[in-house]
Amino acid sequence: MTNNTHQKPTIQIIMQIITTVLTIAFITTASVVIYKYQQTKDAQTTERQTIEDKRYAEKTAQEQKHYEEQQNFQKQLLKLKRAKQQSMAEYNDNLTQ
Repeated sequence: MTNNTHQKPTIQIIMQIITTVLTIAFITTASVVIYKYQQTKDAQTTERQTIEDKRYAEKTAQEQKHYEEQQNFQKQLLKLKRAKQQSMAEYNDNLTQ
């Protein structure tokens, strides 16, 4: 009986050690999984933001190009109107002479 009584505390200590080790392993694994998940989430957020920034830059560049084309068109139209007015004035001068 004495031998059996000595085994119980030893078995309890071993079980507590195993439980503690398993708990630490579980907490460590959970921490690593959470950390990796957060890294992946952050990387996806950064990638998404980069894509949005690129789209915005492309859209802005297209708008700028359209604006410049519109300005050039307006300048050409104004030149044509002036040339027409000058041509009409010269034509009228020729008629009156």
